[in-house]
Amino acid sequence: MNREMPRKKLDLSSAIAEGDIRVLLMVLVHMTGDERWLEPPYKPKRDVSLIPDPHAGVPKEIQDEIRAAVLKLFENGEPKPVITDPGNELILKMMSATLGENVAPEYAPLMREEMGFIPRDARWARRPSDETLAKQHVLIVGAGVCAIALGVALGRLGIPYTIIEKQDEIGGTWYINRYPGSASIRRTTPIPSPSAREIRGRAISPSARSCSTISRRSRSNTTSAAMSASIPN
Repeated sequence: MNREMPRKKLDLSSAIAEGDIRVLLMVLVHMTGDERWLEPPYKPKRDVSLIPDPHAGVPKEIQDEIRAAVLKLFENGEPKPVITDPGNELILKMMSATLGENVAPEYAPLMREEMGFIPRDARWARRPSDETLAKQHVLIVGAGVCAIALGVALGRLGIPYTIIEKQDEIGGTWYINRYPGSASIRRTTPIPSPSAREIRGRAISPSARSCSTISRRSRSNTTSAAMSASIPN
């Protein structure tokens, strides 16, 4: 059973005192642009444990220096980072220092995208006409988190779409299951997968109260949630 434990209120110094040294070092590099934090004597030791030692094999006096530097950095509020995008070369250096081992170069652009340094949204090199886009209506089955994100991406591209969901609310497995205090799903929960014909039947039947639909047209600024008879045969 998952139980949500009461959270302690911590001031900044207490939070930094409990922070992983690897994370704090990367904060210093990102916020100051000073790459000396990636070199000895600050460089973390390699740790292949499932849950790495938060002290990262760094001597106590060096840990204290790192934590003091982070605390000083934020003592007058939240400063703007010196590095807005580390680029492939620096982020590769940062990852290698964090892990204590060489990281393959192909991970650099992936992590820059994951961290939001570079956009990940699909973009038109040459946008088709509205008439062409209107013919490309996309049907998304299930209104889980990924489906909602796909709908957002399609909307930005001007592509009309319809999301159908058999539950009363959106959210997918996060709606069906409850994980108090959890930020991730650590087990696989079987979710019934009806056939395409069954889904289509529910979607176009006004009496199918178990299936709601979210529909967005490319030129509409509103999203409507309703029982659906809106998907064409």
